[in-house]
Amino acid sequence: MTDRSTVEQWVSRYRTAWESNDPDDIRALFTPDAEYFTGPSEQPWRGHDGIVAQWLENADRPGQTSCEFVELDPDGRARRFTEWYMERPDSA
Repeated sequence: MTDRSTVEQWVSRYRTAWESNDPDDIRALFTPDAEYFTGPSEQPWRGHDGIVAQWLENADRPGQTSCEFVELDPDGRARRFTEWYMERPDSA
């Protein structure tokens, strides 16, 4: 079981990576074999290179994200991450 402090630290690092879009910040969040799910019917982004490439290809402006679920390894990196992007009708 992951404790709350570990999750809060990971989410803080996630927010830093999302704001910076720095490949090293992104890579530091995930295990080398991580899977990053972006939708219920989408194939996950896989591994450091795949996650960084797709993250940067789909980068948002600062302040446009929220995070509700992570599954972390004992060392605090994500083994599995689920992000289901839902565009709000008034955000277009």
